[in-house]
Amino acid sequence: MMNLKVQRERLLKTVRAVRPVCLKNGLKPILESLRLEADGQLVVSGTSMEAFVESKCSAAVETAGIVCVEAAVFCKAIESMSDDDVLLHEQGNFLVVEGSSCFRFTTIDSSIFPDSPLPKDLGVCTIMSGVIRDLYKMVAPSVADHEDYRSGSLHG
Repeated sequence: MMNLKVQRERLLKTVRAVRPVCLKNGLKPILESLRLEADGQLVVSGTSMEAFVESKCSAAVETAGIVCVEAAVFCKAIESMSDDDVLLHEQGNFLVVEGSSCFRFTTIDSSIFPDSPLPKDLGVCTIMSGVIRDLYKMVAPSVADHEDYRSGSLHG
């Protein structure tokens, strides 16, 4: 049962780094969720099944654990808090977040959260090569057209 203390600003920065990848109104609630894993530090993960983001922050972990909570609501709650330190602990099927306010989040079964495709002990950011390739395919024709226009190769 997870039990930890973390600086609010660190937690907020970590959650904000992951939150954008989580789907909104997805077909599967787990894809709208953040996975929080405490084991020496706090690791926050999110996925849309096309992208996977993981961010870490230091935390005073008293008891290790893994929970999943709805991303948008969790992020808004952390943003609304004014404390320096925030306590997170499991209480039955809830994650309790305490500070200047107290929130109880219903947890989602973390065993159904998709496994990370990322190798352990990564640096700050990893983008899968397929994502880069797909982005390049979408942008390359526009860049080429723009360059041809600027160089005068295109005539109207």
